[in-house]
Amino acid sequence: MSKHSKLDQFYTKSSIAEFVVGMIDCTPYDMVLEPSAGAGDFYKLLPKSTRYGIDLAPAHPDIIEQNFFDYKPDSVGNILTIGNPPFG
Repeated sequence: MSKHSKLDQFYTKSSIAEFVVGMIDCTPYDMVLEPSAGAGDFYKLLPKSTRYGIDLAPAHPDIIEQNFFDYKPDSVGNILTIGNPPFG
């Protein structure tokens, strides 16, 4: 059984991610973090210079493969976290 099939993964529809990100001003943040980035539906919409995506089994090449609870960001400035809560 693959890693993807062992994890309960429920991806956000692109239209919902667009709606949510459209309501947020990301400019005052030094880091915009998606801790359960999956396929990157939120991640792809975030500012490239400040976005960080993490997932146990990422489905996007730029997302870090790691457990969010083990992640230690280099940034100590203002951090905005966005996305669906991980569940499973």
